[in-house]
Amino acid sequence: MIYTPKSKRARVGTEDEPMKDQRPGEEEQDQAPEPNLVLLRNDGPSQAVHWRQPTTVQLATPSTCILLLMDESRLGGGQALCRLALHQCHVGTSASFPAESLGGSHEPAVKSLSVKVIGADSLGKYAAFVPLILGIISVLSSMIWLWRLETSGLAVALLWHAWHWTQATPVRQITFMVEDLVKADQPHSAPEQNEAEGPVPAPREEQPNWCGTWTLDKSCSEKYENILKDMGVNYVIRKAADAKTSVLVISKSISHVTFIVKNLVTVEDVLPVDGAWVRKPVPPAGRMKGEMRLRLSKCTQNELEMVTEFPPGEGSLCDTLVVNNDRSSFSRRVVRTRSDGTELECTRVFRRT
Repeated sequence: MIYTPKSKRARVGTEDEPMKDQRPGEEEQDQAPEPNLVLLRNDGPSQAVHWRQPTTVQLATPSTCILLLMDESRLGGGQALCRLALHQCHVGTSASFPAESLGGSHEPAVKSLSVKVIGADSLGKYAAFVPLILGIISVLSSMIWLWRLETSGLAVALLWHAWHWTQATPVRQITFMVEDLVKADQPHSAPEQNEAEGPVPAPREEQPNWCGTWTLDKSCSEKYENILKDMGVNYVIRKAADAKTSVLVISKSISHVTFIVKNLVTVEDVLPVDGAWVRKPVPPAGRMKGEMRLRLSKCTQNELEMVTEFPPGEGSLCDTLVVNNDRSSFSRRVVRTRSDGTELECTRVFRRT
């Protein structure tokens, strides 16, 4: 059912014309709670999004998707993720975006969100230089901190955020508003059928045990620095990446698996379950240049494996995730294979949150 605020469903009546009786369950619909919404950002901390109130975001590229995390506990569900492809919407129009459950085998309490774009502005010709100038100033300031405080965590964090600022060049600013939600129990129109046949149950795919939100347990995890060093990542970013706690969000649709890794920045990978290769640019802050390619080499109920091949001469990476029997944690074994065949590896433990 589509949730509509009570203020929009006011009943009208006069002394001469009594109000019509309310249908059973209508009052419960009006008082139905709404899930909390959190905007997951690439360039900063998460941000709460309020229903039917404008929210402004900057898209790093014209095709960037905005990620909304929904807490559906008040609707009898867990967490769900909604990707808003706002670049496809015209100003003044509304669009519906599906929600993907992150709660293991549970179905999402919300099927989709109705979102309206109320403003879109292209940044001016010289606006892109502002982050660069401010970023250079921040880099110089951070280097002074780094020199005075040697290798303190504060200096490392300042220098990383300053470097990342210089890389960000927003190209479009969009203001949107989340209007309504469509719950999972909304009836679908279906072709007529013989009553004797009975209702046809909708197909329901059981979600793998690795779906959900996971947080790194540093107390029983090995550092990632040696592998990052072997891949040519600079010293400052290696230290900062190990100092920050990683959060991993994994979801699965019929055809793809989505990984969202939030550490110093948020990185999203969407890989086909059929094992097809996906190409993407090599991340900055290292010696590697050009493109790398990724694919799923294993996808079962309790195990997930991803292979990354770097540009020629730079070797590969195999990332294997195995869920423990209690389904509340998993071990992640990363094996870095150099071009000469030698290997480095580390194991890290993530716990469900």
